[in-house]
Order: sequence, then C-alpha cells, then structure tokens
Amino acid sequence: VRHMVDFVRARADAFNPRWTLDRARAEEQTWHAELALVKMVEHAGVALDTVIDYMPLPLLWKHGGLSFVALQTGKALHAEGAAMHHCVATYWRNVVDSKSRIYSILENGNRVATLELSNQLINYRFGAKRYQARQLVGACNSRPAPEVAKAVGTFVEEINKLTAPQP
Repeated sequence: VRHMVDFVRARADAFNPRWTLDRARAEEQTWHAELALVKMVEHAGVALDTVIDYMPLPLLWKHGGLSFVALQTGKALHAEGAAMHHCVATYWRNVVDSKSRIYSILENGNRVATLELSNQLINYRFGAKRYQARQLVGACNSRPAPEVAKAVGTFVEEINKLTAPQP
C-alpha cells in the first residue's frame, strides 16, 4: 500500500482513479522501476547505456548447454534483475569501478543464474592473481542447480588460466 501511496502522491497528474487495481499496480511498478534506473545513474555517475570493457574476460563463454553472457551496461543489469527478481542492478557502480564483473547464465536461452566475479584480484601463490566467484544466485536469490555451480567453477578456472601472468 505504501508504494501505491508514494506513486499517487508523486504522479497525481498521471493517476486515474478509474483504473482497476491491477492497472494501478502495474503503473506503480513501472514508476518505481523508472525511479530505480534514475537512482542507478545518480549513484554511479555513468549513463546506463555506457558499455564497460570487461577485458581480458570473455563476453560470451559456453560450457555444455550453458552460456555465460557478460552484462556490460546498467540497462543489461537492470533487465537481469527484473527478470531474475533480485538486486543485481544495484551493482552498476561496482561494475563501473571495475570491482565486479557480472554474467547472466542461460540454459537454452533462458536465464538460470547470475554470477558476480570479483574484479579485486587477490594475491595467490608466487604473486599470481586470481578472479573469484563472489556471488552465484538463481531467480529470487535462490540456489542455482549443482550443474550450474560446477560450470561456474570451470569458468573461473578457465579465466584464471587466460589471465595468469606468463613466466
């Protein structure tokens, strides 16, 4: 109810008292989604359509029936969060600041999980640095299937091989 009251107060000019409850809820949710986008830009100071360079990481990586797709824009993060019903869009600032790299994991074209990689490389053996999976979540922050988690492990191993310093 509080969200609806906020919407009616802020958008009294657009609110129509003849709307059905479902229509009013849809309008309120659209308005809140637009507000979230504005807040993302204000917080990061970077437009949502700005493409962030993920080099040396791959933009697309496939393993078995899974595809790992780099989410390089705030709009892509917002779409992922809306589709998966979680807060990945709030990580836009971390992506802009190179602290995180976010991937959507798809199976047969359907989103099954979202992966956050730490871009804060940590010192490992003999001064080598490695990426780490910071978060892996499914829809509504659920735990992804074991085969997805296993594929993430393989992905992290592969990117660490690719980005390891050459002797």
